[in-house]
Amino acid sequence: MENSVAVVETEKKYIRKYSKENVEVKVSSPEVFKEMREVSEAKRYTEERVEFYDDEYDLSALNWMDVEGETYGWLWLRYPARKMHSVIRKRMLNFIRTEKELMTSDNYKEKHVVIIKIEDLTIYHFIDRDDSYSDTVYTFSNNILE
Repeated sequence: MENSVAVVETEKKYIRKYSKENVEVKVSSPEVFKEMREVSEAKRYTEERVEFYDDEYDLSALNWMDVEGETYGWLWLRYPARKMHSVIRKRMLNFIRTEKELMTSDNYKEKHVVIIKIEDLTIYHFIDRDDSYSDTVYTFSNNILE
């Protein structure tokens, strides 16, 4: 599935769940990353989810997902619970740095992010089905994410 179709489908999914006034689509940019960093600093809990759409027979099918949270996922096997917030935050900052570097390359393809803001929950869903066949989703909240 190409990015433009994936953006529309992802936006529809979130509108059904959270309503239209809480969902916004933007082009990935330094301003979006700055806002995301500010949100991450203001929230207690962070979740990183990478969704893979790399089934050779159906590129629209979500066939695998890696989820890392502060109380769940695989990272906690290598790091103590008290360090999970900083570990996930470092992963997020690395994602931002990598995306900013990619933006400066000659063959960079514009990426979109669906942003959801509702009550205490903020979600940044970055869509990259053209190149990596995956989406990266960061969820922030002051309430425990499960």
